[in-house]
Amino acid sequence: MAPELQLPNAVAIVWLIFLSLIPPAEAYDAGDALALLLGTILAVVGFCACLGWYLFMLLLPIEVETLTAS
Repeated sequence: MAPELQLPNAVAIVWLIFLSLIPPAEAYDAGDALALLLGTILAVVGFCACLGWYLFMLLLPIEVETLTAS
């Protein structure tokens, strides 16, 4: 049986994948690092926003049922 993937292991794998996408630093200045950091932050915030919207739409009928039943 395959071992379960724990959250710290998954984060480490994703981090290594992100690091492997960075090209070798020939002329890698602070602007490039800032753009990479900003892009990563925007991607994480966008993912969380989409996940929150999905859960809101998923749980909305349950909330409406409980409010109308009272």
